[in-house]
Amino acid sequence: MALETPHRLLASLRDVEQVLGDRKIAVCRELTKLHEEVFRSSISQAIMHFSQPKGEFTLVIEGSSGSEGEAQITESVLEEMRKLRREGIPAREAVTKLVAATGLPRNLLYKAWLELP
Repeated sequence: MALETPHRLLASLRDVEQVLGDRKIAVCRELTKLHEEVFRSSISQAIMHFSQPKGEFTLVIEGSSGSEGEAQITESVLEEMRKLRREGIPAREAVTKLVAATGLPRNLLYKAWLELP
């Protein structure tokens, strides 16, 4: 959830669309006031709808579906794991280094470490 002013709304919507993709969104305007509006659509449709925004906005953005953007271990990460194992680095230390280097989830990296041949 994010709060936005009229002069930042379109830039924020474009940024969210660029980073997260064209997800579902609820753009709420003037909540708890006389002219309250809740616009539910995709981010791209919201950008077209609010071409001249007025009022205070609250954005409620759909979360990840779980499969989109799901973290994947690449061959280069696996090769780095093999290298760390050959060097005798303990699992905890290796996984910590890999989390910092790749941004991948710790549990995913640890599972891959355990499955290394």
